[in-house]
Amino acid sequence: MLRDDMSQYLAEAASSAQPVSRAQVLAELAESRRLGVLNHSESNTFPTPAQSEQVRQAGLKALPMTVATR
Repeated sequence: MLRDDMSQYLAEAASSAQPVSRAQVLAELAESRRLGVLNHSESNTFPTPAQSEQVRQAGLKALPMTVATR
C-alpha cells in the first residue's frame, strides 16, 4: 500500500517537473522538519500522503502571488 502511494507520488512529481524557487525549497524543507519526516539515521522513514500534501502546500504558499492587471 505505502509502496503504491510512493510510486504514485513520484510519478506525479516527475510529470509536473517545473523548476522550483529557492523560497519554495526552503519552505518545504522547514515543513518537513516541523513534521519530523526527515530522518538522519539509517532507518527509512516515509511521509504519509497527508504529510506529503502539507509539505507541498507549504511550498506553494512560498510562491510569489501573481495578480492580473489590466
